Amino acid sequence: MEIVGRLRVYGVQAYFFMFFFILFFRHKNIDLVRIPFFLLIIWQMFKKKLSPKFLIDPVSVAIFSFVLTAAVSNTINGIPLDEIVKIANWLFPFYLGKYVIMRCPEIELENILSCLLICATAFSVIGIAGYLMGWDTIFGRPLFDAGRYRFTISGTNRAGFYLGISLVLGTYFFVRRKISFDVKYLLAVFCWMTIFASLFLIKERKTILTVMAIVTILLLVYRRYKVVIVGALALALVLSVIPIPERYHPRQMALNVGMLGRFNAWETAIGLFREKPVFGHGYPSFKEACRRYNEENGDKLRFKKFQYYSIAHNLSLNALAETGFLGFLALNAVFFNAWRFYRYRHRDKSLFILGVTIGFIYVTMQFGNFVHSTARTDLAFLIVGLYLSFERYRQSGTVARPVGADNRKEGPEA
Repeated sequence: MEIVGRLRVYGVQAYFFMFFFILFFRHKNIDLVRIPFFLLIIWQMFKKKLSPKFLIDPVSVAIFSFVLTAAVSNTINGIPLDEIVKIANWLFPFYLGKYVIMRCPEIELENILSCLLICATAFSVIGIAGYLMGWDTIFGRPLFDAGRYRFTISGTNRAGFYLGISLVLGTYFFVRRKISFDVKYLLAVFCWMTIFASLFLIKERKTILTVMAIVTILLLVYRRYKVVIVGALALALVLSVIPIPERYHPRQMALNVGMLGRFNAWETAIGLFREKPVFGHGYPSFKEACRRYNEENGDKLRFKKFQYYSIAHNLSLNALAETGFLGFLALNAVFFNAWRFYRYRHRDKSLFILGVTIGFIYVTMQFGNFVHSTARTDLAFLIVGLYLSFERYRQSGTVARPVGADNRKEGPEA
């Protein structure tokens, strides 16, 4: 039985490594991990090893509600329903995170996070090597898009989103205990610094600023002052190697063309919501609805820099414009199910870091795309699933779990 248990652990870790590898390097092949997972769920329900109640919880209800609202909105507005399948796909990463905590008690969170860090580091190393060596392509794929690193990910903003989540989650390895020189700790340091350096090549401003703020606050909260000092020195090293682009200057960050276009998109989204406040204009409809609204109300708009954006670049405003107030409530309910995360700052650092990461996702999505990007939702809803299951099953004691590294006694701070 011990051998079977070990093989199961290795199998789950290999699955997560493949999941993260696909996210970074070949997202179009996500069905390689999605289909087997759903077949497993169906089989376990057929064998009565898993109750249908597994499918029902506050987050899944919120997702189903958003699907229903979008379907009604599209029907009212005469928009095809095929795009709504993307919303239903949110259930895959969410149920995956929920399942591994509920059914695989021998798997510790840090093993999953290690798989994420390794894949993020592999993606980052390629970019850093390309920058230092002057490579434009590798394996026939362009490394940079308009001077910003993205390689195999379909957009620089998505690449920054992946690395930002990796960095926030990776902070767990530094807050769970003090500075150490064992292999695991040093590997985490190497991975974190490499990913952070790569984030500067992606030049994703809001992600860099948000990550720096959140990570610094976390380290100060847990009194990891030495790590803060080392991090500051690492940042100074990065800035000494990589010249500061003009896009990082304060005025350029606040008043660049992209930001002015966001102001217009936000103002337009509010106007579209006022036109149809209950069910909105349909999913996805913002691109055409925004163009039409600007043509009809251009003279009345305060922000006139129309960019023909496909989305409002704001999670909440986009939901209001496309699915109305009902869709806004359903979508925000997904994130606000994690509102209790602050209670676990000392009781369970792993649960607290997961909650902070959900907060990071929610904050950054007030300036970017989310709902229409499967690349983003596949990673984001995995985090939501892990958090909800940790809170429901681990904290309630419904499922016996091994003592995590963050719960072991490690000196006076434990």
